[in-house]
Amino acid sequence: MNGEELYRYIFNTANDTIFIHDFEGNLLEVNDAACLQLGYRREELLQMNLKDIDSPKFATLINQRLKELEKMGRAVFETEHVKKNGEVIPIEINVRVFSFQGKKAVISVGRDIAAKKRAEKSLKESKQQLKNILNGLTEIVSMIDRDFTVVWGNGSAKRLFGEDIVGSKCYQVFHCTDHPCHPCIVQKTFQDESVHNAESKVITKEGEELIFWCTSSVSSRDAVGKPTKVIEVSRNITERKQIEEKLKVSEKKYRDMAELLPDLIFEIDVDLTLLYTNPAGFRMFGYTPQDLEKGINVMDLIPLEEDKLKIKQRMRQYLKEKQFTPVEYLMERKDGSRFYGRIHTRPMI
Repeated sequence: MNGEELYRYIFNTANDTIFIHDFEGNLLEVNDAACLQLGYRREELLQMNLKDIDSPKFATLINQRLKELEKMGRAVFETEHVKKNGEVIPIEINVRVFSFQGKKAVISVGRDIAAKKRAEKSLKESKQQLKNILNGLTEIVSMIDRDFTVVWGNGSAKRLFGEDIVGSKCYQVFHCTDHPCHPCIVQKTFQDESVHNAESKVITKEGEELIFWCTSSVSSRDAVGKPTKVIEVSRNITERKQIEEKLKVSEKKYRDMAELLPDLIFEIDVDLTLLYTNPAGFRMFGYTPQDLEKGINVMDLIPLEEDKLKIKQRMRQYLKEKQFTPVEYLMERKDGSRFYGRIHTRPMI
């Protein structure tokens, strides 16, 4: 195989399309891949110009690109080729100036990037979808780098802490301080690459103090696997904490009142385990707080088996109908002595 035959063999067995043209855009030579891709015979293509195979929006760029190519000598750009049947194909073109048959010409190697474009479009749509989801969340979502700089924040974060949070330090944005928080779950995640949770007080752009439940985790890594960014998701639990505080106050009032009453008051769970009793209960049954910590079941206080069975039946009935009527049972103290007592039951939750 001589040099000419070798050139022709390589030229026509290449998978990429190859076009040789002058600086007017006239096609001087094409390979088999170009004919196959565009659906033209070689003789047809050699009668055509680049403007005949480029889509209209890219055909207008040909003259400018050829002028720039004549100065630079090489270039890489994207265009669109139109097949004989009208189908448009996105193409990446690698062009270079060279000598062809004793004259300065251009060799253009084209690669079909339709699959790449579809992948890019799909990725772009996925990113937009993810962005829409994150911006639609009521939770505060922010991305923070190793220097504690906020590099991204969702819509909720910007609405609550300001549109200009990106580029600011997280401790300045969320806590209005000039130094990192201690302890800091973002810092912990950078250190051990684990997920961390913590309750945190924050201050909004309006100066309102809120309580958040925050979770941090690694969101991106460098080439060697080292974390470069941490994502922090924060949920506003202020209302819940306020309710809990009110419940604590209410429970304390209830406890204080119960402690002073002469009658027995006790609290049990659905398994009939004793959770609380007032001092009157300890005096009445002879048990101590230490006994309660070890565990006391209502059944320990009922000596008769038939009464134990009734209590279990009534508990099942209560869980179903949420109604209890006062009932008398024979009860037994720690020392074995017995007495009759009337039990009134009410739900707490």
